[in-house]
Amino acid sequence: MPEGYVRELVHPGVRAKMHCLSKAEEVGQLVKVRCGYCNVTHFYRPGDIVQLVGDLTILELDGSFRCSRCGKKEAVNATLVLPSAAERMTMTVRHLVKIRSVRVPVWKDVRG
Repeated sequence: MPEGYVRELVHPGVRAKMHCLSKAEEVGQLVKVRCGYCNVTHFYRPGDIVQLVGDLTILELDGSFRCSRCGKKEAVNATLVLPSAAERMTMTVRHLVKIRSVRVPVWKDVRG
């Protein structure tokens, strides 16, 4: 799928035939996330992404990331890639270590 692909232009029948992140994990694909603004690229395992957002297609995942360098969300594009064994040896892939939940209190003022 080309970078910058518009989600709304995909026919629903085509979208239904696209495989999800769990299938991409079985095949050995990686999720390539690239910021078009600052030109930073990171690779993730699809199984790690499934733990965070659920089993989505790549079109549904596109736009869910924020750039780790500039913080912009609108310039980030996610695609699936299938690297060769030689490419995989030289790649740096981000692995999910843990999910940390942040508890934020919400207060309400009540008289009496």
